[in-house]
Amino acid sequence: MLTVSLTLALKIVFVLFGCLVWNFIKFSDEKDKYDDRDEAFPYSKYLGKNWDNLVKSLMLALVFLILGKEVLHFIVPLDGQITWSDSYYVGSGLVAEVIMQKLKAWKEKNKN
Repeated sequence: MLTVSLTLALKIVFVLFGCLVWNFIKFSDEKDKYDDRDEAFPYSKYLGKNWDNLVKSLMLALVFLILGKEVLHFIVPLDGQITWSDSYYVGSGLVAEVIMQKLKAWKEKNKN
């Protein structure tokens, strides 16, 4: 029982890591714009504008984790070892972000 809980906890950490990687990439791109102009980056303004996106991506990634467990049966209680298929969990954080970005672009395109 403890092995299954530990394995699940580790996979949840992978999901959160995937989300944070994507959000850090976006943050870094935004900060680079200020760095290129030799301007101070407004950290508090950025956080104020983007905190909800981070929370949304974390929630959506956890939905993917549950979907993988309940529908696609990706979580198999093994002996606690990490296998190549565990990349699904990191990917679910990244996929959540990609879906949100594509949806946002589609909404902008079809605004009229």
